[in-house]
Amino acid sequence: MANVFVSGGTGYLGRPMIAKLLQRRHSVKCLYRPRSRGRVPPGSMPVEGDPLASFTFEYEVGRGATFVHLTGTSHPASWKGKQLEAVDGRSF
Repeated sequence: MANVFVSGGTGYLGRPMIAKLLQRRHSVKCLYRPRSRGRVPPGSMPVEGDPLASFTFEYEVGRGATFVHLTGTSHPASWKGKQLEAVDGRSF
């Protein structure tokens, strides 16, 4: 059983991935922003924080845990340029 910390776990890719990890009996922590609290997958441990500010959650990532970073702009489009720059650009 592995300990997994997922940033972006309330999103399109994160929710089904967390479900699979839980099926495989892994321990999963899900980072969420306040407005996404209701989307934290059942069975995962919710951790409130800002995925672009590691100091808000780094104490929750256990030693030896696998960190999966799925945070990004949903449905990217050219008109979301500023959001893409602010979120996806900073995620690398």
